[in-house]
Amino acid sequence: MLCIEKILKGLGVSAVSCHRDIYKAARTCLTDRSMAVRCAAAKCLLELQREAVFLWSTELENVATLCFRAFEGSNYDVRVGISKLLGTLLASALEPRQAIGGWILFSNLRNIFRGHQADHLPMEIVKIIPSSPRSPTYCFSFPQM
Repeated sequence: MLCIEKILKGLGVSAVSCHRDIYKAARTCLTDRSMAVRCAAAKCLLELQREAVFLWSTELENVATLCFRAFEGSNYDVRVGISKLLGTLLASALEPRQAIGGWILFSNLRNIFRGHQADHLPMEIVKIIPSSPRSPTYCFSFPQM
């Protein structure tokens, strides 16, 4: 998965013919028993979403469900990686390829995650750090277990 992530970073748009196949492989790895594989799959999908529009358009609900399933039984590093992926996908779905209004998105994400806190997933949104208008980064706080 880490090699595929590096390949995607290097190829960019040129790898568009492989995006669906990479997504299918990463989807299975995101719910793997090994925490290292889950973390690598989240990083790979994070890199894939930069060019694969279908991740934050037609497949958004499926990816979100998959991310919440990957949270179960995962360690701190995996939860952080998956939350970066999920936050970036949700931000891209709200305003693709543009700067995001921080506080509006903050309240929307807070409302989304409130429903999943009922499932006893310990998380809280701490702050939003816009790294660049093209790819904003969102930080979530997870208490270590």
